[in-house]
Amino acid sequence: MLKNKDIKIEINNTADNLEVCVCLKHFDPRSTPAMAVATSHVKAHLESENIEYGKIIQESHLNNTPPDPLLEGTWVFAKKVKTKSKTTKSKPRTTKNTRGIG
Repeated sequence: MLKNKDIKIEINNTADNLEVCVCLKHFDPRSTPAMAVATSHVKAHLESENIEYGKIIQESHLNNTPPDPLLEGTWVFAKKVKTKSKTTKSKPRTTKNTRGIG
């Protein structure tokens, strides 16, 4: 989960998508720990906030450690589509007793 004062998370609901923007602070051994954020962390955070999401459209991987830190990233998920379940009535079976011999 992404519960840390050094991680900024912004969740935007658009018409079709769910955008999650994550920003990390640069690694500093005295004040900011080394961190990495992957898609699994973002999904766990959304589930802990009870936010439903669909298939992933865009993903990223963040890491705040040198030599090449990537401090900002965006994950885009399709909104979860709720399907209507159709209930069908089953036809009664026709047997010798229900045919009505006559």
